[in-house]
Amino acid sequence: MVSHASDMNDLVSAIMILDYPFIADRAEKIASDVSLSRPVTGDATELNALLPERFFVYQDRVKFEARGLVEAAGAADPYQVASKYGRLAESCVGCHADYRPRR
Repeated sequence: MVSHASDMNDLVSAIMILDYPFIADRAEKIASDVSLSRPVTGDATELNALLPERFFVYQDRVKFEARGLVEAAGAADPYQVASKYGRLAESCVGCHADYRPRR
């Protein structure tokens, strides 16, 4: 998820000029990014066990919304692209609001 900030910035620029192939590419990159897996056991040796379930819900939502943006870009539908980007950004901001330190 480290590169998401750069990918999201790139998406804004591409969306403004409706560069559908680039939009699809960046959204797919976000959707395919390596994920943290949910803990399999309650064993304290699993590092991911330290993360709350809500984190994984956000992670799944980001991937889902990014895939929706890929589809909208593939259909070259500017209104759906705008809507799907908004939903993706909302997912990112929600996670950051819950898990990033506030200044």
